[in-house]
Amino acid sequence: PHSPPMETPPPPPALPSVLAHLRSLLSAASSALSSLPSPLLPCSTTTTATIATSSTLPAPAPTTPLPSLPSSPTSEIPLPLPAAPAPYHDCPAVVRTTSQPPASSSLPAFLAAECADFASSTAAPTLSSPPRILPSELCLLRREVDSWGCHHPPGAYSYAAARVVEALRLGALQWEVELRRWLLASSPKYGIVIDAASRDHVFVLVRLCMKAAAAEAGCSLERLPKGEGEEFRLDPRPVRFECPRLVDGVSWLASQLEVLYGKGNGWFFAITAVKEAILRLGSCLAVGVGDGVAGGASEKGCELRDTGTCPIFVSQVAAAIAALHDRLSLDKKIRALQAPRPSKYQLYAFLNLTVT
Repeated sequence: PHSPPMETPPPPPALPSVLAHLRSLLSAASSALSSLPSPLLPCSTTTTATIATSSTLPAPAPTTPLPSLPSSPTSEIPLPLPAAPAPYHDCPAVVRTTSQPPASSSLPAFLAAECADFASSTAAPTLSSPPRILPSELCLLRREVDSWGCHHPPGAYSYAAARVVEALRLGALQWEVELRRWLLASSPKYGIVIDAASRDHVFVLVRLCMKAAAAEAGCSLERLPKGEGEEFRLDPRPVRFECPRLVDGVSWLASQLEVLYGKGNGWFFAITAVKEAILRLGSCLAVGVGDGVAGGASEKGCELRDTGTCPIFVSQVAAAIAALHDRLSLDKKIRALQAPRPSKYQLYAFLNLTVT
């Protein structure tokens, strides 16, 4: 028997008809969006896929005007925090709510000066080229940073440490990715498991602290005596630079992290994160170590760029602080659900005790 003849497929539609159909779909979608009662608000959570391109996106304008930057770097400016969401504000029944976060916080002037909102008046000079350190200097840097301990940062650091800290005003994609990954993996050691969004908020605070330390290191290196330059190049080991901004920045960072991690763990997490940031960037700057830019590696992830391409705004800092308070409220609810409950044997024994 002969097989039935195969049906020929219909010819594809003409291009003008396809374009007309697409235009009608777009028009229907536009009319559907315009008919909504309220405009759609973009989600504030930053995903991992948009980390690399987030530096090119403009930050939202602050809702309230910012105060002028104080002349004294030790003074503080008020930092209003975004209001927490109230999903039960119109609920007629009784709702048990948690404690609300504070309406405002404070930001030291030397940290506010590193935000893009005030960067026009306190713009730091850019580095002409990324510094290079030898593997032996990297070993000395690691030994020096490890000697800081977990209790307090030092009041002064070496010449090699100052050069690496100054390079923190430049941003390396590989350094940022590694530090974000470290923050996410190390947070459970200090008592709190965070997600990627909370990790990004913590990274903003750490990055702001390191930008202030980088500006301080740059000023210290620029004030080197020019007459002693030849002697300094021969033996830079005894040279020490005071770093009060680094100490104050770590203290401020610890005070913010203590909201979520507690007094002791917040301090340990802050100083360990700063040490990790310095060491990881030092590995990127070391000659012939791993995939560092100074070693001439082909990987573009370790190439440094000016932090002006990825600025930090005051609104981002306020959102990060508010996110820590919001995450604390969620953690309290989780701990309440995980609270130990009496077993069936204990309930049975208690029932027998009350009956008898």
